[in-house]
Amino acid sequence: NDQYGFFTCLNGTWTGSGNTATCGGMKANETWVGDQYVQTVVGGSIVISIAPSFVSGGNNVKGNSMGYVCPVCTFTAGTTPTIDFGSLGNNSTTPGTDIALVDVYTNAANPVGWSLFVSQTGTNSTADAYLQFETDSSATKSYQPTTGVTLGNTAAYAQIPVTSVATSGATVASSSGTTATRSPFEFAQNLRVVIPNGGNTASNQSTVTYTFIAN
Repeated sequence: NDQYGFFTCLNGTWTGSGNTATCGGMKANETWVGDQYVQTVVGGSIVISIAPSFVSGGNNVKGNSMGYVCPVCTFTAGTTPTIDFGSLGNNSTTPGTDIALVDVYTNAANPVGWSLFVSQTGTNSTADAYLQFETDSSATKSYQPTTGVTLGNTAAYAQIPVTSVATSGATVASSSGTTATRSPFEFAQNLRVVIPNGGNTASNQSTVTYTFIAN
């Protein structure tokens, strides 16, 4: 967020610039508190939908079908939506393609950039390492209303970092500045569980968090 001052100098001129400028005459007083300042506020909101059955019409904002694939998954909507991968054995991989859609709405535009991070906290520290993500880079799924956004982790699955510090999470997407838009930036997420041979098959519940930070 930034704040800019617009002051009036009467019967004189300004000397210097910025916050250190001085008026050679009389500086006009405020009529009400803060009326000589303009503050710009960067906002961002995240909407997460799991499985197209919980997305309007089964499509993203662009109108393209998500077409998720996860035969073993059970989805639950609500304030805290859940994805249940069921009971899994060791030495197994259970993929979930396009099973989460992350929409970012923001008024941030050039020159203000932003980043979207993903992280997790779990109940089984050993099994946390088995949860992985990948961002679907196809334009029909991860729809971008304008250019200037770089997608992260599109070539291969990677572990979702276990951390409560947002910036220590994995980067889903980042931007150094885009043109202003009212449409959301969309990021289709592939999620999978990979349990190695002899791995921990005890129950685990992970809370996956997506965080938007302007920079």
